[in-house]
Amino acid sequence: MRSIYIWTTRFILAIALVGILPVPNNTSIVLAQSKKAKASQASKYAKRGNAKAKKKDYRGALSDYQKAYKLSPSKNYKKKVQQLTSLAKKQGGKKSSSKIRIS
Repeated sequence: MRSIYIWTTRFILAIALVGILPVPNNTSIVLAQSKKAKASQASKYAKRGNAKAKKKDYRGALSDYQKAYKLSPSKNYKKKVQQLTSLAKKQGGKKSSSKIRIS
């Protein structure tokens, strides 16, 4: 009789724990996928920005890095935007700095 009581208690406890544990819903899955997609897109912009910077197209590189930063704000992208802002100003004067924004 005691073993039935122990098993019943364990069973009820297990069911209660399952009800407490968080179950991922569709919203959290979609948000996680969205973050991955944004990070992937940001990485593509950063690679394209690097290619433009190698060709000394600092305005184009700056534009790509600003897009990368908007999609996936990080210290690395912010630092690169600041560096490219300086280079773009030296390269092209006031025109390059008219739309430079970092939040």
